[in-house]
Amino acid sequence: MNKRFRAKLVKLNQLANFIDDLPHDKFHMPRWTTTDGTRTHCGTAGCAAGWAVTLFHKSGMHFQKARNPIDGPEPFPVYRGAEGYAAFSLFFGLADYEAKWITVALCSASYVVACEDATLYGDYGQLDKGELPSYMTEYDLDSIDAITPRHAATRIRQVVRRHDPTVLEEPVVINKVWNEYHVVTV
Repeated sequence: MNKRFRAKLVKLNQLANFIDDLPHDKFHMPRWTTTDGTRTHCGTAGCAAGWAVTLFHKSGMHFQKARNPIDGPEPFPVYRGAEGYAAFSLFFGLADYEAKWITVALCSASYVVACEDATLYGDYGQLDKGELPSYMTEYDLDSIDAITPRHAATRIRQVVRRHDPTVLEEPVVINKVWNEYHVVTV
């Protein structure tokens, strides 16, 4: 494994640890970042990719406003021209299916993986070939609002473990005081 990819996995593990410590009201998986009633005085609630932008904006991740009304009013993550889950994938060096599984596989019965990697299925549990479970299915949730920071952190760690389990053993160096972070304005 090259050093660059390992450094990206270290950042991904930092994100998992940061998210794991978030209060549930600061985490809202269906949105990159929210501008509605979940907004509080010290930032906004957001998903794993939204918090990645907040934590790593000095490394080039940022929010961009939607260019058309179909995308809705909320900003979305951007990194080197990639948008949404693709920005998350590019920043952390993940395969698209891994980034989608962490950031957008919310409520379908299963999430079809566009990958024929036979080792994948054992890494993520006993699954039908080509499928990864949605958050709703995997955690037997009644609502996407029930997806917790711990659920997302667990998925992130599964992806890190698949690539390099030794990254999980390293001490995480990040300021864990979540309320010191604010979503970067667009």
